[in-house]
Amino acid sequence: MEAKVESEAVPILIPWQTLKAYETDLLEKAGVPRPDAERVAETLVNSDLRGVYSHGIQNLGNYLTRLRAGLIDGKARMEVVRETPSAALIDAKNGVGQLAGLMGMELCIKKAKGAGIATVAVGHSNHYGAAAYYAIMAAKEGLIGYSTTNAGCTLAPFGGLTKSLGNDPLCWAIPSGGKYPVVLDMATTVVAAGKLNIAANKGEDIPFGWAIDSEGDPTHDARALAHGGSLVPVAGPKGYGLSVIAEILCGVMSYSSFGTLLSGERRGQNVPLDIGHFFIALDPSVLMPPDEFKQRVDTLAQQMKSSRLAKGVSKIYMPGEPEWEKYETNMANGVPVLPKVWENSAKIAAELGVKVPSVG
Repeated sequence: MEAKVESEAVPILIPWQTLKAYETDLLEKAGVPRPDAERVAETLVNSDLRGVYSHGIQNLGNYLTRLRAGLIDGKARMEVVRETPSAALIDAKNGVGQLAGLMGMELCIKKAKGAGIATVAVGHSNHYGAAAYYAIMAAKEGLIGYSTTNAGCTLAPFGGLTKSLGNDPLCWAIPSGGKYPVVLDMATTVVAAGKLNIAANKGEDIPFGWAIDSEGDPTHDARALAHGGSLVPVAGPKGYGLSVIAEILCGVMSYSSFGTLLSGERRGQNVPLDIGHFFIALDPSVLMPPDEFKQRVDTLAQQMKSSRLAKGVSKIYMPGEPEWEKYETNMANGVPVLPKVWENSAKIAAELGVKVPSVG
């Protein structure tokens, strides 16, 4: 049995172009118009390239299931329902979360370039993948970007046992003079729920400190959430507080569901998720010349990297730098995909009539 678990945990390396084309085909067959399917696939592949495997192809099966069941509208006509020169509210009309996120941040970027700073809330949406993708969109345009979303309940309030909040992520992306922006991409829990799914797919236990069981005790069970447990907030009450703020920005302010309204039936396959997203874009040039801003960011980075190293540490990283290193590696060598995840996608592909790429 141990040998089987070990073999199941050895990933298959798949060229990112192959993965993106495969995911595009699957999404199109599930009801997403091909140009939109390509954009969604790009966000998924980007997550896997950056080593954020919990938000890449591992999530695709869930999206496809919900699309086929009519719980996500692959052809939704999203619309701006309220707008000022520096803010907007978008109704995603239960469309694909990634498309809602792209529309939200694109509008936010456009407004920030005119007003200096902009905010956009998106309501009545679905899981939008990795928060970092949207914040990085702004950074690529020379803006400071912020992205957050609420999600189904996986977190109990600090001191409680009832799951009442999502592990709502937040991401800041800041332009620099280097090859890549500075990116702080984090969940408000010690780890994202997807990392428990990865451990479960590998047949592995999770470390103490990631989750608690239904009685509030630390657990090694990778399936703790399904057994009545909860994720653990990062830094205790501080992570809990950050999740509450995200719930207000994304759920309350976008007219979407929030808190326990996202629990129970909404975690199943029989109703729309109805979650919200929130974006900010800030143009540094309203305060100083862009090149000077980037130079000052780089100076800060050098201060961090020149720190005297602690025992056993070989390098100081800026936020997001490990993911960019993984991005370079996976671009060159291929995206690692667990056999179980690949096999699950192949089953859906057979049902949809999509050819599964040959991989070694």
